Amino acid sequence: MIACVLFDISSPKVIARLFASLLPVSLSLLISKNQLAKEILLSSRFGGMTYNTFHSHCNTFATSVIPKIIRYKANACINNLLNRNFHVYIVTASLEEWVKPWAKTMEIEVIGSKPEICNGIITGKLSGKNCTGWEKVRRIRETIPDIDFRQIYTYGDTKADIPMLSMASFGNLYYKPFR
Repeated sequence: MIACVLFDISSPKVIARLFASLLPVSLSLLISKNQLAKEILLSSRFGGMTYNTFHSHCNTFATSVIPKIIRYKANACINNLLNRNFHVYIVTASLEEWVKPWAKTMEIEVIGSKPEICNGIITGKLSGKNCTGWEKVRRIRETIPDIDFRQIYTYGDTKADIPMLSMASFGNLYYKPFR
């Protein structure tokens, strides 16, 4: 069985510092989840950084921040699914690198947005499309081509998750379940 689990890993304290310096772009990102706005934000914070340095920041975030900000109910749900031998995927608009180190400790797969890397340097752009809305559905189908749509549980907490929720046999039951 497959369970695709989505949760919000954006700590208000961590993200607020990034958004404060780029308020106009940040508002655009919050309102529209626009790829361009996200790339401007990523470029201003990580553009020009070596991948190794970026990866180090991601590991620190994943090991020290995610365990503190993951919603208790989401964590309990994930553990319950893992204990029942489900294959669990985090499907997120966040960069995969921010989530993967934490997910790896729980043996969870991650499908998310990817940074563009050129000659070992983070460009600040995304490699491909922002993993939101219908792009989540496309990425799930690409990653799990033989997925059995009769046995999928999906969990989401934003309107951008509705396409993913609609593809699952049990998705509509789990909109905003962890709040």
